[in-house]
Amino acid sequence: MQISEQERAAYIAGDATKADLLGQIDDLKRTLGDGMPRDLPDDDYILTDGAAWFEVGGFVVRIRVQPTGLVVDAYQSGGEMDDTLDTMYVELPNAASNI
Repeated sequence: MQISEQERAAYIAGDATKADLLGQIDDLKRTLGDGMPRDLPDDDYILTDGAAWFEVGGFVVRIRVQPTGLVVDAYQSGGEMDDTLDTMYVELPNAASNI
C-alpha cells in the first residue's frame, strides 16, 4: 500500500485521525506480514521461502526443504527450543542430481 500525497500532507499537518493511521498500519501488516501467527484455513499453500512453522493440535511443526528432500520436525507447543519429538525425512528421487 502506498500513501498518497494527500494522505501524507494530512498526516504531516496533523489532520490524520488515529483511526486513519491504525487503518494504514493494518493495511501494511496485511501486505507485508507482521511475523505474527495467523489462522490458516484448510487449503493448498506454497512455501515460497522454503521453510515455515505451523502450530496445530498442541504441536509445532517446522517444514523445510533441503537439496536432498524435505524435513519435518515436530515439537510440543511452546517447546520449539527443546529437542524435537520426532523428525521425518523425505528424500527426493535422484537427490544428488537435484543439488
